[in-house]
Amino acid sequence: MTRPQSAPGCFAAASVFSHDSNICNACIAFAQCATESIKTLESIKEMVCVTDIIKQHQKAKKKTEGHRSKSLVEDLPVVEPVDGMPVNRTTPLSKITFEIDEDQNQALAKITNSKGKEQFVVLCKRGLIDDMKRDLSHRVNTFDKGGPKHFRTVVRLLLNGGCTKSEFRRALIDDHQWSDSAASSHVSMLWPGLIAFGLAIEVESRLVLIPVNEN
Repeated sequence: MTRPQSAPGCFAAASVFSHDSNICNACIAFAQCATESIKTLESIKEMVCVTDIIKQHQKAKKKTEGHRSKSLVEDLPVVEPVDGMPVNRTTPLSKITFEIDEDQNQALAKITNSKGKEQFVVLCKRGLIDDMKRDLSHRVNTFDKGGPKHFRTVVRLLLNGGCTKSEFRRALIDDHQWSDSAASSHVSMLWPGLIAFGLAIEVESRLVLIPVNEN
């Protein structure tokens, strides 16, 4: 993601951007922010149900196209609100928390893959990092009953003794019928995050569970 130099701090924040907001429409970074906000939602849709939010963005985009002035900075446009058939929100808000503690922020800072970081941010906000640590200590796969399928795959591999990057990639292809490139991309996204959060360690090119201290 290339952030425009003049963009405000809320740039590409899907929870802030709105096609039918007068403030957003007046922003010089509106067009790029609209595109990047959708990309953000697309990147987390397997982990959080945001289908309805994406639909809302798409509907608002169609509604407001043609209403934006070419001189948005000088003249704040009046944008008609989205009406007609509403998109009912189905995202389970009760499952989402918004507090990320200092330890988690430090772990996130170690993840250089931007898409991988986004996925672990969602795990933090849903409280799944703590669930994973607890469940792994009891040799339980947190994602057996639901959640992102690629995490279910890697946790299964960890519980079965660990894996190399090649074995992880092959498991993703076999489990989900993904292409080689899609599987490789997810390996790159998840591998460093699992290490950063202390969920696993890399030993001789293998990702393995951290040995439990019995004392």
